[in-house]
Amino acid sequence: MATARFKYRLYPNADQRTSLAQTFGCARYAYNWALALRKEEPMSYHESSSRLTAHKKEVPWLNEVSASPSSSPCATCR
Repeated sequence: MATARFKYRLYPNADQRTSLAQTFGCARYAYNWALALRKEEPMSYHESSSRLTAHKKEVPWLNEVSASPSSSPCATCR
């Protein structure tokens, strides 16, 4: 069975570049924060996700992007 491959190139405008940079920055921050938290003490996804939700009240710029990119890193860090 053959697998099809597609290559895409995006050309975002200035506003879209800003939005993408904010989203990737928040995801990177959330991943590093959750990883550091899990290194201190092992915990489940649900516990780290609830702590991230509480942490978002302390770091308001995490709420400026969609919730999905900032919460999914809790599931992927080990």
